[in-house]
Amino acid sequence: LRRAELDRALRDVERYTQLDTRGSASAQEVDTARTAQALAAARLVEAEGSLAQAQARLEASRLRLAEMTILAPFDARVVRKRTEVGQWVAIGAPVADVLALDQLEARLDVPESIAIGLVEQVSLARVRARAAGDEIEGPVVAIMPEVDALSRLVPVRVLIKNESERLRPGMAIVGLVRTGSAEQGLTVSKDAILRDDAGEFLFMEAGGVAVPVRVRTLFALRERVVIQGEIPPGAMIVVGGNERLFPGRPLMDMNASPRREE
Repeated sequence: LRRAELDRALRDVERYTQLDTRGSASAQEVDTARTAQALAAARLVEAEGSLAQAQARLEASRLRLAEMTILAPFDARVVRKRTEVGQWVAIGAPVADVLALDQLEARLDVPESIAIGLVEQVSLARVRARAAGDEIEGPVVAIMPEVDALSRLVPVRVLIKNESERLRPGMAIVGLVRTGSAEQGLTVSKDAILRDDAGEFLFMEAGGVAVPVRVRTLFALRERVVIQGEIPPGAMIVVGGNERLFPGRPLMDMNASPRREE
């Protein structure tokens, strides 16, 4: 608007100047046009200054907004808020917990005898989620350097793609790791395994009494575990109530047919 006023004032000055040369305009009219031109130029300078100030304030507001806006470093969902509206937050303080579901890291406990043959970024493992029913294969991305002294298991991390987003952190999973060959193994119910300061053991029936047998868990397989131990074929293993047993306590087979006494 101010520039249009200045352009009009310039045209008026030019027109009155031409008229003055032909004697059709007075000197006062020319002076009035030139004064109007000077005022229009001053108003334009003032408007440009105001515009520059407004742009500076806008840039400052944008900068302040950017400083007050916290962006997640990746595409994710907010799963937990750490602040409330109007709360002051210090630099470096957490404001929310975010979670990405497109890729997940599965943590498996692998027997040391199998983990020793795994290679990071080369070996593959399959992860089966019990709740979702999905089975996904992914690379082994990390093999922890420490072995659990009691279980002889090695923590292994597997990166899996969760494109359907059916898997959720915290779900129970079963890990399947290729060993290169099929082997026979001894399995028992996971409820049969007990633990004490010396390690793992279970109670076996021998001669009608409970006999403790030391075992070592290799890995879990659904509701059972693969073990190593001196368990003879056909042995009866105590599953229920074993936490209250002690060596030598009499046992009775609840599935046995009743005997007739004469």
